[in-house]
Amino acid sequence: MSNRASTLRKTALAATATVGVTVGLLCSGSGAADARTTTPSTPMTQASLLSFDQIARAGLAVDSAEVGSRGDQLLGDAGRFDEGCLGEKTMRNITGSKAYPAPGDARAYLDATWTSTQDKDVWLSESIAVGRTATATSRYVRTLLGEIRDVVSCEQDPAQGDHYGPARTVTVGAATGTYFVDYESDGTSGGGGVAVVRDGNRFGFVNLMFGRGRPGTTLRQLTVAAARDLR
Repeated sequence: MSNRASTLRKTALAATATVGVTVGLLCSGSGAADARTTTPSTPMTQASLLSFDQIARAGLAVDSAEVGSRGDQLLGDAGRFDEGCLGEKTMRNITGSKAYPAPGDARAYLDATWTSTQDKDVWLSESIAVGRTATATSRYVRTLLGEIRDVVSCEQDPAQGDHYGPARTVTVGAATGTYFVDYESDGTSGGGGVAVVRDGNRFGFVNLMFGRGRPGTTLRQLTVAAARDLR
């Protein structure tokens, strides 16, 4: 990993720590799935987020998580695409809400960030929310996708060449996921990237830095799991 990438990851972790999330373990394995029902009125819980087991199956050795319910966690890596770009946005920004404790425009928010003491290069975050209507949810999803596609023109120095690749879509039952692999100026990728997932009025954003394996492989697995968990 380059010194620049290492600095960015550390910046992201510092930014995440400022939102006041509480440390906790996520529900994982079959227990999380068994606790969830498919009725629209089911409250969103930590079972709606990625679990340690799912992340491990995708090839990442994470062992710590920070979880919060304010929707104030930065969506991006808080440095790579800054100056008002994706890296400085939160789910509250996307839904048009002011920062906590102001009431949110969405019905609920959940955020999580996972890191590893075994592999300092790994950093994974997820922010999910519940739109009040299908129309509002569609608007939020379009906004997220627009932010991703606008990253290059939004950068202070587009000549750096950091960019996301083309959209790739997966379908998981009634849920969908669209993911974008992150490439550097020389065309290489550490396997990271971002994804937008949706199931009904539930939607979310996943951000992975430095995934293992072929570019996009880990990100695709996490996208499928995140889309499935929104039920």
